[in-house]
Order: sequence, then C-alpha cells, then structure tokens
Amino acid sequence: MNNDWKANDATTMITDLDFERAPRRAESPLPAEPLRCSWWPQVIVVASTFLAYAATLRFGYIYDDYYLVIENYSLRSWRFLPVYFGGHIWSFVFPTSRSNGYRPLLLIWLRLNYQLFGLHPWGWHLTIVAAHLAVTYLVYRLALTMIQERWTALAAGLLFGLHPIHVETIAEASWADQPLSTLFMLAAVLAWWRSRASGQKTRWLAASLVFSALALLSKESAMALPLLISALAWIYDRVPEAASLQAAPLKAALLEDDFFTRAKAALLAGVPYWAAVLAYVALRMKVLGLFSFILHPMPLSQALLTVPSVAAFYLRLLIWPVGMSTYYDTFYVSNPGSSDFWWPTLLLAGSLGLFAFWYFRTRRSSPERARPMAFAFWWLMLTTLPVLNLRYLPKDEIVHDRYLYLPSVGFCILAAIGLRQVLGPLPGSSRRPAYVAVAAAALFGLLGYATIRQSLFWTDEMTLRRRAHEIAPHNNCATSALGDVHRMYQDYAPAMELYQKVLASDPDYWPSVVGVGLIDYRQGNYQEAAKYLLRACALMPTDADALA
Repeated sequence: MNNDWKANDATTMITDLDFERAPRRAESPLPAEPLRCSWWPQVIVVASTFLAYAATLRFGYIYDDYYLVIENYSLRSWRFLPVYFGGHIWSFVFPTSRSNGYRPLLLIWLRLNYQLFGLHPWGWHLTIVAAHLAVTYLVYRLALTMIQERWTALAAGLLFGLHPIHVETIAEASWADQPLSTLFMLAAVLAWWRSRASGQKTRWLAASLVFSALALLSKESAMALPLLISALAWIYDRVPEAASLQAAPLKAALLEDDFFTRAKAALLAGVPYWAAVLAYVALRMKVLGLFSFILHPMPLSQALLTVPSVAAFYLRLLIWPVGMSTYYDTFYVSNPGSSDFWWPTLLLAGSLGLFAFWYFRTRRSSPERARPMAFAFWWLMLTTLPVLNLRYLPKDEIVHDRYLYLPSVGFCILAAIGLRQVLGPLPGSSRRPAYVAVAAAALFGLLGYATIRQSLFWTDEMTLRRRAHEIAPHNNCATSALGDVHRMYQDYAPAMELYQKVLASDPDYWPSVVGVGLIDYRQGNYQEAAKYLLRACALMPTDADALA
C-alpha cells in the first residue's frame, strides 16, 4: 500500500508539473508591448543627442570624404546604381585595388545625399546625425522592451547617444555604414521580437529578414545577427524554476528535456537569418573573388597574442573615453611572456569574473532582470569578435573608435542596468533620493560635453591630423597623414621631416615614399622624385598618386 501511495504521489507530481508547464510553453515569453511608450523619454534622448552633434553641421569634408564624395564620379547619376552591387566601396576611385568593403547600400546612401544636397557638406552631416539619432532611438526601444523600466531605457539611450566613442563615426560626412548597419540590425531584432510576441508572426518575421538583408548590404558585421537572434530566443525562453520542482530525478529530467527543447528552438530561430547570410556571402564572393583579403599578413600566434591588448584597450575606451583619436599607438605582441600580453589578459579575465559575479547575483534575486544583462553581454561579445581578427585590418590601424559603434549597443545597455542598480531607490523606499537625479544629470552632462569637445577636433583636416599625431606619435599612419596635410598646404619642410621620420622606422611605408617623391617633384628635384615614385610604384602598383 505504501508503494501504491508513492506511485500515486509521483503521478500526481508529474501531472501537476505538466499542468504548470503547459501554459508556460503556450504563452509567449516576450511581451507584445513592453510599456506604453511615453513621449518625454524619447524627446530627451533624441534632443540631447542632436545637441551634442549639432556643431558638426558646420563642418566641411574631411578624411575619407574627399575620396567617397568629391572624387567619386559614380554619385553623379542613378545609372551607376547596378554597378554599386558589382564592386567594393573604393572601386570607383581605386579600380585596381583590393578591399574587403563590399557595402552597396552605403553607395546608395551617398548617392541619395548627392541627389539631395549636391556637394554642400551641411546636408551630408545632417543625414548622418539623423541616422545616429534613429539608432539611438532604437537602442532606447530595445532596452525598454527587454528591461521593462523607462528610467533604465532612458539611461541606455542617453549613454549610447552621448558616448564620445561615436564621434569618429558621426563627425565624418561619408562613413554612414556603421549607423546604417546598426540601425537595420536593431530593427531586425525588434521586428523578430514582435513576430514572436504578436499575432502577426509572418509579417513581422518577413520585415525582420528584410532588415537583416539591408544590414548585411550596409556592412559585413551584420553577419552576427543570426547568433544574436538565437541568443535572444535562448535567453527569453521560459523554464520552470528549480524551486518549484520537488523531486530531484524529476527536476533533472524536466530541465534536461527543457534544455534540448530551448536549444532546438534557439537554433531554429536563427535559420532564416543564416539563409540570408549565405546568400550575402555568395554574392560577396562573386564580386570580390574571395570572402575577404588578408591586409596585414602576420603569424597566427602574433595575431592571437595581440588580441588581449586590443580588447583591453577597447574596454578602456568604453569605460573611460578620454584621449581619443583617429589613430593610436597600438603595437603587435610576439612574446607570450611580455607584459603587453599578460596584463591585458589578467584585466580581461578580472572583468569577466566581475560580470559573472554581478550576473549570477542578479539572477538569484531576480531572473527577469538578469535576462537583458545576458543578451547585452552577448551583443557586446559577438559584435566585437570580428574586429579582433587583426590580419584583416590594415597595418597600424588595428584600433579605431568606429569599430566600437555596433558593440557599444550592448555595453550601453549593460551600463544602464548597472546604473539602475547603483542609483536605484534606497532599501524600503519606492522613491529615488534627490542625489540620484543630480548624479545622473552630471554623468550625462559630462558625456555630452566630452562628445562636443571631441567633435571639435574634426573641424578641419589640420586640426584632426595634429590631434592624431599628438595622441599617437609612434603611429606611422598618423605621422604620414600629418605630413600629407602639410604637403597639401605647400609647407614642405615639416612635411619632409614627418615623412623621413616614418621612413626611418619603416623604409617600405609607401604613403611616405610617395609623399617624399611628390615634394621632390614640386621642388624640381626630378631625379630624386623619380627614384622615390618608382619605388612607390613597386611597393604599391595600384597607387594612383605614384603612377601619375
């Protein structure tokens, strides 16, 4: 009889557990509408971000704008539209060169700007600021949808919109690939969310796939989207809490079953996006010949040993955005015993340990609050990994602020959650003390000021290049670029000094070789000019300046 009671009790437990689990699997884990979207947080986010970048509307063309806008003849007519899909981003200026930049949607964006504004730079700056405002708004919406708390979403939007790390991306008129790709990726994620949470699954899923295709055609970093969708499906799938399961064997069996069910659902969620990625890869390989070209050959060991220092440097820029520039003194690491390898490795390991402690502590007290933390973490990690593939980045340019535009979405959401926990209501109180508003206003005011101040370095070419050489005096790109500006102003003595400084450390650095040759030619030293220009042609046969 005792055995019969145990059997009946186990059967009842299984029935009760199945009854509790059935509605969990039937209902959507994602809310269709997170909160009623009040107008005032949106206005604060968008207006604050616009004010931080309003000064850029007075700027002219700078940096790569000369090539992508002024010298790009393909922007003059819509008849070049089919050709945008048949070459890399530099093919109209450097037709014989190789590039990994297959971004036809960026060319379409540039063509639209030319159609609207011609060569008036204020319009170009206005549209890229508008793109950043749209991205910032979607960051706010994503945070609001996941976190379900307006103040935290407001903090995430302000952190993203005002973070000084984005100045390099927004202050230049032509490079809209990062904002466009990030905008479409966020739209794809939010549309996928609506496809799962609303009753119009097919329509929203189709919209999400269209956005993913647009993101891929804007920049190749959107290839991380299938992984992000799978991560979102995995994290936000409902599971029975361990405390509600009374029998250990049954708990293990149910959790194991739920693990495989969730894993299968997460993988299936990413399948349509992998199909879009495969189509993009096939198109890209047909156009470029290969998926990507190695721009700086180096041993794999050296690339791996350098990754920790680059990743730690990026983490520092996200947390403490000071001393920013278009170039940095970053060095390749070849010795595993070097402090340039061990200190960054220890810093990254410690940072991961702190995040794990914070995450699991939050998960124990509030699993719902831990979910957006997990997704923001994976967004940060998965979108940072591509820019750590150092062999596919130009020499001396393994670090750029613009590489953090997409990963900073995850960082800003994480930072907003951390601020919410640190500056939240006092225990036992439902109201925030006055110092919270003061601290938050001071923080965002400081970020806005830093963004405005950093953007002023982009006022003109000389200011930008001097800033880069000041921050990175040992970077050959920064030094040679400053020499180029002096040469354009016919200030040949300092230009020659800068070029010779570069050639003393790297005799085969062809931009400086070209620069010396052009100065000799302008000064009538034709024999010296021919020697340097012929050498430049041998180093870089596709360089138009040397060939001319």
